[in-house]
Amino acid sequence: DWDHLQGRSLQAPGSQAIAAARLKADLHWTPAPRLAAAAHLALTRRSDHPSAPLAALSIRHGDPFGNGLSLELGTGRRPVPYQPLHWRSLSAQGNPDLRPETVRWGGLRGWIRLWDTLQLHAEAEAARSASTPWLTAAGPFAASGAYRTLAFSGGARLRLDWLEAAARAETHIHALQEPDLYTARLDASGSRLRVFGSVHVKTPVFDRAAFVRAGLSTRLAPLAEVAPSYDPLLDRWDPLGDTRLIPPHAVLDGDASVRLRWMMLYLRWENLLDRLIQPGYFETPGYPMPGRRFHFGISVLFKN
Repeated sequence: DWDHLQGRSLQAPGSQAIAAARLKADLHWTPAPRLAAAAHLALTRRSDHPSAPLAALSIRHGDPFGNGLSLELGTGRRPVPYQPLHWRSLSAQGNPDLRPETVRWGGLRGWIRLWDTLQLHAEAEAARSASTPWLTAAGPFAASGAYRTLAFSGGARLRLDWLEAAARAETHIHALQEPDLYTARLDASGSRLRVFGSVHVKTPVFDRAAFVRAGLSTRLAPLAEVAPSYDPLLDRWDPLGDTRLIPPHAVLDGDASVRLRWMMLYLRWENLLDRLIQPGYFETPGYPMPGRRFHFGISVLFKN
């Protein structure tokens, strides 16, 4: 890929045009019927920035019965976006001395199927990052110290002729390695925990003239947390842009679908718990999510 960026688009009067080239290569190998490997190599060159190479390797083993295990490893450097290097405004100033962000990561994922009706899966990932660009309170961008990110998730899915159920939990944790203002604020932002669940019943009705699928789904955030905020001026997500804590919340939705030969009816009632156990909820500070609301849809298939 070849990119060409005009300096005036960076709000930086007098800056020169920036050229960038990205080279990518992917290699896939199947040494055995149930074993597959893949390698990804990338190199980013920019006229205003040092080279940023990145490499990743993944290995996957699976059988015909729905059981498997995969491993992914990666290391390299990520180029600094244009804004942290060149932006000039009253609220933010770019830092041309920023170096590429260094990253190393590894992940392990496994899944298993039982009795053709139940599937379990689990995943763990660890990453080490350093020199992450961030916007300081004084205005200039700076590079962070080193920190680790840990992520875990797991769940189960059940499928029967008359029932579908699923549950999943995921968590995200930061761990300091080189304490500084950025990593200390990351640590203070707290761990993130999400729990998802759903259960639906399926059955024919009216002497099999119609088929109904109805149930409930839920999303739980049991821990207070600091959420990333989006800066539209800089077109970037800032994990520490807003230090206000989002309180714990729970969301419960109900839905149903009815199939009548060539017609489908859809009904959905969102946020059933609104004003019952909580006076609304937030996913981003300052932007309340919609309250209880009802959706109705119809789909008709016309045949000649």
